[in-house]
Amino acid sequence: MATSKLQQLSEQQWHHISTADVAAYLNTDLSTGLSSVEVPQRHEVYGFNELKGKAAKSLVIRFLMEFNQPLIYILLAAGIVTLLLKDWLDQWRSVR
Repeated sequence: MATSKLQQLSEQQWHHISTADVAAYLNTDLSTGLSSVEVPQRHEVYGFNELKGKAAKSLVIRFLMEFNQPLIYILLAAGIVTLLLKDWLDQWRSVR
């Protein structure tokens, strides 16, 4: 009964499973835990209980990613238009 209940709930509602059902499903005892023989076997099958971190990005890539914003692209486009128009000064011109 416990195994079928676990199979039904394990994927979506795992937080509703009781600790006794989980212990039965994992073939362990809540008071003693795993035996010293069982631990290496489970390490071979499931691996170690550790999180794998993502590879760190270099400082250069992190710096360049700061410029990956829409406003920066707009400002760069405005600068290119300014270069093409050769209008270097942004000031009011008096009419003579």
